[in-house]
Amino acid sequence: MTGALCALGCAGPTERELAATRALEYLETTTDETGLDVVLATTIYAERRDDAYARRVVDVMLTRVRPVELERYGALLETDRSVFPRGSLDGVVVSTSTPDPADDWIDGDIGECLDEALSCSVTDACRDFVALEDRWGYVLTHQAVWLLFARWTGCESGVDLEARRRVFAANLVRAMEHDPAPSDLAYERMAMIAHLGFADALEPAWVDALVDAQQPDGSFEVVPGSGGHPHPTGVALWVLALAPDE
Repeated sequence: MTGALCALGCAGPTERELAATRALEYLETTTDETGLDVVLATTIYAERRDDAYARRVVDVMLTRVRPVELERYGALLETDRSVFPRGSLDGVVVSTSTPDPADDWIDGDIGECLDEALSCSVTDACRDFVALEDRWGYVLTHQAVWLLFARWTGCESGVDLEARRRVFAANLVRAMEHDPAPSDLAYERMAMIAHLGFADALEPAWVDALVDAQQPDGSFEVVPGSGGHPHPTGVALWVLALAPDE
């Protein structure tokens, strides 16, 4: 009976689903250091796609996460990691400056602000960080991550999450339009656009390029030629979890 039904039109896995499976296989077996950020991204994939294999991979990866990292960020695995409500970018005013690829610095202050969002003890300095304009690289993606942490923990931060998520998403989309080439930064941008509630703004060509950039072992590279790494692989899974179906 199954064969007869399939003769009428059974569909196999899509290229995106196959890419996700290959990424999971890489994450399950890699000997590279695995951070909790990768575990979190894979958990989101498991939840959004109801994927039992992804849940098993999460359990394997958790055995490889450093105890100090689990202590610092493990609470994220117990939060409600819901996506912001679907939103519209109509009317959002974005920066007129040219996206600067050099704006990719990450320092201790950003890590401290993420910690504050988790503990709901937000300082004026971190509110100022979230209010920064004209950011394009990893600063912008981490501003978006801060919003996610604040939402997931229910933190009363004194920040207008609705207003900031629309500005961040609009600037993330503009940055993708300026530089859509597959990379760790591009995957972070796409994951944040989608989790902020604007998955419909993801161009199918961006997601297709992500799939095409996958390495033979299932991994993804930070930048072309750098070799596969768990972080961009996990973030790519995050994108595949939230991107609209083909």
